[in-house]
Amino acid sequence: MGLLFLLLMLVAIFFFVFSKKSGAILALAVLFPEMSGIILNRAGLEGLNMLFRYSLYIVVFVMNIDVLKYGIKRLWGDLTSLLFYAVIITMVVLNLFIVGRARYDTDVADFQMNVLLRVFVPYVVVLMTLINKKNIMDFCKSIPVWGIMFFGVFFLLIGMGGIVIEDRMTIEEATGIGPIELSRFAGLIIIANTVFLIESKSRLQPFYVAMIFIGLFLLFLSSQRGSILGVGAAILVVLYYFLAKRGRPGTLVIALGFLFVISLVLMEQFHFNFLSRFVELEDIEESNRFFDYGFSWTAFSKNHYFWGLGSMGYYYYMDEMRAYPHNFVLEQMVEYGIVGLVFAVCLLIQCVRRSFRILRNYQCPDSIKMVPAMWIMMLASVLVSGSFLTNANFMVLTAVLLSANVYYNDGTQRKRTRLRKRPQ
Repeated sequence: MGLLFLLLMLVAIFFFVFSKKSGAILALAVLFPEMSGIILNRAGLEGLNMLFRYSLYIVVFVMNIDVLKYGIKRLWGDLTSLLFYAVIITMVVLNLFIVGRARYDTDVADFQMNVLLRVFVPYVVVLMTLINKKNIMDFCKSIPVWGIMFFGVFFLLIGMGGIVIEDRMTIEEATGIGPIELSRFAGLIIIANTVFLIESKSRLQPFYVAMIFIGLFLLFLSSQRGSILGVGAAILVVLYYFLAKRGRPGTLVIALGFLFVISLVLMEQFHFNFLSRFVELEDIEESNRFFDYGFSWTAFSKNHYFWGLGSMGYYYYMDEMRAYPHNFVLEQMVEYGIVGLVFAVCLLIQCVRRSFRILRNYQCPDSIKMVPAMWIMMLASVLVSGSFLTNANFMVLTAVLLSANVYYNDGTQRKRTRLRKRPQ
């Protein structure tokens, strides 16, 4: 079965190569690397996931060789990217001093190397290659395709055996995919198919509905609160800008009712435990997540605010009881000091502004508007879960968002210039 899925994945890749859809190949490389890793492992090719991913990067570069010069220039043309580079440089420099004091030097070095390979490189690859309308459109349109393959891998290649619906932690034990990662994959697929369902008038609408239904099943199965709230917020934003802004408030109500009914059916049939996890918020003051806020500020102020603890510093500070603060902003603040804090806050502010700018831009194709919606979903998730390393998809979507924003800003300016030009 693993070899069959490997063959299907390679056929899809070759199809996208010959049809010159590099954006689709990039989507597989940067959004679904865990899926390709599972396929390779089940096909008997363990340990080749990173090599496979970088091979896809090379393919994308070759397919965009004629525009790489422009792509290189784009790497330095945005404040958010410059701040991102600043925190990477800070991480490397700061860890030169921190590693000598750490109890596990190799762990810190491995973390730093993995950030460079899994966060920094994909960010740069996206900015360099996702630089025209065709690539961005291909990137977005391929997400449902890779979503089908992900569902196949989860239900057919891995299987549901060993997963207890009431215990989300059994997901990772049975499948190797953590509940956080599962919820984010499901969220991306739900949002992408919701956008295509709204804009499509073809016979594919039942397919999009089925994909949304399966995505909701996996989302509720993961019981990940941040992702569930993020998907809800993203869907509301999409429905508002797609329907209410078009003068169709009645359709908006029907769409919300449709999603509500699907959710009720899923909850009734499978007895997911995510509702109990929201009820547990009554005891938030007794939770580890609540204490992370106080401990993070104490660690930040103890280091005179400027110098952070370095990579994995929170892990050492908490005597190995907590790996990271489970909050993107807090982690940057604690481990990389004021530079990390400024980076995180500025990045979030800039990207929120750009997300709504794209959503309000009527010249922007509807398919592209799934990018800010997916970024909003991921934002809600990274503020309550994951580390700088495990939140790699968040930085990838940030680069995709910057690419979409820059391209359509340039396109708008060019159109305005032509309109103002006097006829000869």
